[in-house]
Amino acid sequence: MEMAAACKADMLYVARHMAAVGADGINFDTTASTGDAEFLATLETVEELAATTDLAIEVGMAAEIPIHANVGIGVGGVPLFEVTPPDVLTRCSAAMVEIGRVDGL
Repeated sequence: MEMAAACKADMLYVARHMAAVGADGINFDTTASTGDAEFLATLETVEELAATTDLAIEVGMAAEIPIHANVGIGVGGVPLFEVTPPDVLTRCSAAMVEIGRVDGL
Protein backbone atom coordinates (compact mmCIF):
# COMPACT_ATOMS: atom_id res chain seq x y z
CA MET A 1 0.00 0.00 0.00
CA GLU A 2 2.97 2.31 0.58
CA MET A 3 4.04 1.70 -3.01
CA ALA A 4 0.54 2.50 -4.25
CA ALA A 5 0.55 5.81 -2.36
CA ALA A 6 3.98 6.75 -3.75
CA CYS A 7 2.96 5.74 -7.28
CA LYS A 8 -0.23 7.81 -7.04
CA ALA A 9 1.71 10.83 -5.78
CA ASP A 10 4.13 10.54 -8.71
CA MET A 11 1.36 10.21 -11.30
CA LEU A 12 -0.53 13.17 -9.84
CA TYR A 13 2.66 15.27 -9.82
CA VAL A 14 3.36 14.58 -13.49
CA ALA A 15 -0.26 14.93 -14.63
CA ARG A 16 -0.78 18.23 -12.82
CA HIS A 17 2.38 19.67 -14.34
CA MET A 18 1.32 18.47 -17.76
CA ALA A 19 -2.05 20.17 -17.29
CA ALA A 20 -0.34 23.35 -16.10
CA VAL A 21 1.70 23.63 -19.31
CA GLY A 22 -1.29 23.05 -21.56
CA ALA A 23 -1.68 19.30 -22.09
CA ASP A 24 -5.23 18.39 -22.99
CA GLY A 25 -5.07 14.74 -22.01
CA ILE A 26 -3.13 11.92 -20.44
CA ASN A 27 -2.92 8.23 -21.27
CA PHE A 28 -2.14 5.66 -18.59
CA ASP A 29 -0.93 2.82 -20.78
CA THR A 30 -0.29 -0.82 -19.78
CA THR A 31 -2.07 -0.25 -16.48
CA ALA A 32 -1.68 -3.06 -13.95
CA SER A 33 1.45 -4.37 -15.67
CA THR A 34 3.29 -4.25 -12.34
CA GLY A 35 0.47 -5.57 -10.20
CA ASP A 36 -2.50 -4.72 -8.05
CA ALA A 37 -0.88 -1.85 -6.13
CA GLU A 38 -0.10 0.01 -9.35
CA PHE A 39 -3.60 -0.70 -10.66
CA LEU A 40 -5.14 0.73 -7.48
CA ALA A 41 -2.87 3.79 -7.68
CA THR A 42 -3.88 4.40 -11.30
CA LEU A 43 -7.59 4.13 -10.55
CA GLU A 44 -7.29 6.51 -7.60
CA THR A 45 -5.22 8.92 -9.70
CA VAL A 46 -7.81 8.90 -12.48
CA GLU A 47 -10.57 9.55 -9.97
CA GLU A 48 -8.72 12.55 -8.52
CA LEU A 49 -7.67 13.97 -11.88
CA ALA A 50 -11.22 13.68 -13.25
CA ALA A 51 -12.52 15.65 -10.27
CA THR A 52 -9.82 18.34 -10.25
CA THR A 53 -8.67 18.91 -13.86
CA ASP A 54 -10.05 19.22 -17.38
CA LEU A 55 -7.68 16.55 -18.73
CA ALA A 56 -9.07 13.92 -21.05
CA ILE A 57 -8.04 10.63 -19.46
CA GLU A 58 -7.47 7.30 -21.16
CA VAL A 59 -6.56 4.07 -19.38
CA GLY A 60 -5.19 1.10 -21.32
CA MET A 61 -4.81 -2.25 -19.59
CA ALA A 62 -1.70 -4.41 -19.71
CA ALA A 63 -3.83 -7.42 -20.66
CA GLU A 64 -5.12 -5.82 -23.89
CA ILE A 65 -3.95 -7.24 -27.24
CA PRO A 66 -3.70 -4.01 -29.31
CA ILE A 67 -3.80 -4.00 -33.08
CA HIS A 68 -1.55 -1.31 -34.51
CA ALA A 69 -2.18 -0.56 -38.15
CA ASN A 70 1.16 0.07 -39.85
CA VAL A 71 2.77 -0.87 -36.53
CA GLY A 72 1.35 2.32 -35.02
CA ILE A 73 3.05 5.66 -34.55
CA GLY A 74 5.71 5.25 -31.90
CA VAL A 75 5.24 1.47 -31.82
CA GLY A 76 8.08 -0.75 -32.93
CA GLY A 77 10.44 2.15 -33.53
CA VAL A 78 8.26 4.04 -36.01
CA PRO A 79 9.10 7.75 -35.51
CA LEU A 80 6.45 10.20 -34.40
CA PHE A 81 5.27 12.31 -37.33
CA GLU A 82 1.86 13.49 -38.44
CA VAL A 83 2.56 11.90 -41.82
CA THR A 84 5.04 9.06 -41.38
CA PRO A 85 7.40 8.59 -44.36
CA PRO A 86 6.30 5.48 -46.30
CA ASP A 87 9.81 4.03 -46.44
CA VAL A 88 9.98 3.97 -42.63
CA LEU A 89 6.72 2.03 -42.38
CA THR A 90 7.80 -0.34 -45.14
CA ARG A 91 11.12 -1.14 -43.43
CA CYS A 92 9.43 -1.56 -40.06
CA SER A 93 6.66 -3.76 -41.46
CA ALA A 94 9.19 -5.93 -43.30
CA ALA A 95 11.28 -6.33 -40.14
CA MET A 96 8.21 -7.31 -38.12
CA VAL A 97 7.35 -10.04 -40.65
CA GLU A 98 10.88 -11.31 -41.27
CA ILE A 99 12.31 -11.05 -37.77
CA GLY A 100 9.28 -11.04 -35.50
CA ARG A 101 7.25 -13.51 -37.57
CA VAL A 102 4.26 -11.18 -37.26
CA ASP A 103 1.84 -11.02 -40.15
CA GLY A 104 -1.33 -9.07 -40.80
CA LEU A 105 -0.07 -5.56 -40.17
